[in-house]
Amino acid sequence: MRRHNACLKPPDADENGIVHVSLADEQDMRKEMSPIEARIRERHRVVHALLDQGHGIREIARELHMGGNTVRRTARADRSPPG
Repeated sequence: MRRHNACLKPPDADENGIVHVSLADEQDMRKEMSPIEARIRERHRVVHALLDQGHGIREIARELHMGGNTVRRTARADRSPPG
């Protein structure tokens, strides 16, 4: 939570006293992507590309030097990882 605290802008109350909270621009958040996040996104992209080409889980695991469960978990994930 502390790491993404800067993503939130300070609350601004309107004339009715309602506080509106908005997120920082998505482009700013991409600039702050850690190497681990970049690696996860790339792995996700590659696994799904290979699945779309018709490759199996075991074949992808061997090719990418990953565990079968990791490939399976990545394959079950949504098309785009969060963040």
